[in-house]
Amino acid sequence: MTPSTKRARGARLLLGHHLRYLRERAGVSEQEVADAVERSKMTWWRIENGQTSIRGYDVERACQAMGVTNPELIGKLTDLARQSKDSERGSKGWKESYDSVASDNFLLFTSLEDAAASTCSYDRNYLPGLLQTPGYMRGLMATERHTGLSPDPEDLEKRAALRLKRQEILTREDNSLRMLSVIHEAALRPPYAGAEAMREQLNHLLAASERDNISIRVMPADRDHAGEAVGQFILLEFPTYGDLQFPAHIYVDGYISFYLTDKAHEVERFTSSWPNIWSTALGEEETRDFITQMLADL
Repeated sequence: MTPSTKRARGARLLLGHHLRYLRERAGVSEQEVADAVERSKMTWWRIENGQTSIRGYDVERACQAMGVTNPELIGKLTDLARQSKDSERGSKGWKESYDSVASDNFLLFTSLEDAAASTCSYDRNYLPGLLQTPGYMRGLMATERHTGLSPDPEDLEKRAALRLKRQEILTREDNSLRMLSVIHEAALRPPYAGAEAMREQLNHLLAASERDNISIRVMPADRDHAGEAVGQFILLEFPTYGDLQFPAHIYVDGYISFYLTDKAHEVERFTSSWPNIWSTALGEEETRDFITQMLADL
């Protein structure tokens, strides 16, 4: 599975959103653009809603019909079209690999995560999936035995593999994700990970914190902050192309399901809390000192 395969729905959703915005701004009907690219009106509707891909050449023809002449903008849109076409060719393999352990909605989240420019996350109970090491994540998943259920070991391995695959967005060569992470102290002192697993995990956090695109801050247990009110969340923000802006999304994880929204009034409740969470936590250098001391105490 290549990185482009993983960008399936995310690339289509961003491209469709931008094409709809440009069409509406130009005052051009769906039928007019559909005629320009020699597609049906229904197919164009599916393109704008991220349900099907479009060739780069057809993006250029659509831009001409909508009066878009900026070559840099057209280039960005055709690049998204290329990503969505690459993804479409590989999307079956991606889904078949993990459909037994991940819902379509969660795979949608991973596609949006992959297309995002940056994330801001607060994690209280456990480390963010993008920063977990295999030992930590398997210890966390093992706690499910206390629920009365008996997870299939093969499914647990698939879930771990999916989580590790997601982490590639932090180290990819082209447009690595910018990650700002606040981690509550409790997530660093789990009862389910032994000393060896935690040594590996803490060293991984130290190494990750040295990357230019990753900023990690620890929230001490004795600090009062907005995160106690809003709980764990991930804020996804996306690249801007001129005045084109795909809406920010909020992802909230849960035991049975999760919530993913781009409704402005809901997103705003989290974005307004983030500055307090970020500023109340330890600074990045203090965080490295904190983690280093934890390692010494193991």
